[in-house]
Amino acid sequence: MKRLHILIPALLAVTIPARAAPAEDTPMVWAFRHFCADEAFTLDEARLAVAVAGGKQRGPAAKMPGAPSVTFWDIAIKGSKLTVALGGQRVPAAPGGAADMVACTIYADGSDDAGVAALRRWAGVAPSRQSAAKDLSVYRFLSEKGKHLPEPDALSGQGDSAVRVWQLYLLSGPQPNASLIRFFKVREHS
Repeated sequence: MKRLHILIPALLAVTIPARAAPAEDTPMVWAFRHFCADEAFTLDEARLAVAVAGGKQRGPAAKMPGAPSVTFWDIAIKGSKLTVALGGQRVPAAPGGAADMVACTIYADGSDDAGVAALRRWAGVAPSRQSAAKDLSVYRFLSEKGKHLPEPDALSGQGDSAVRVWQLYLLSGPQPNASLIRFFKVREHS
């Protein structure tokens, strides 16, 4: 019973977002805001948030040598079926250090042009790359306290101690998805 008293406040803290998402969010955007976009979330907190929201994990995390550990979840939000993929990896980095990388991807079942447009606005920077078919856009930016800055502008004249590099992949069309990757500060030989 003592564990239950500890667990309930922890679950409530994870399920109550710091900022309420706009009511007009599509299910894909809602999931992205709640499971991917919170700078303070660890992978474990994101996994717990998906589970508390009703997500069903698809077996154990997939682990392959040299590849990120990835967990897939099926979840229904506002009647829409989504898949959430959460993963992380320690990435070798130069010179002589390692970086942490975490990734969160939301796959929607059916097109979501409004959601993709909302996530483009959320990125707040111009795409760094766009496919010839214009269905895939890549946004690379630095995030400091929730403010997104184009990577070159953010690096000039600022220290990197509190800055994180983010990369957002947005795929529109009949099977849209949003994939957010965060790269954390390089650690020396860890």
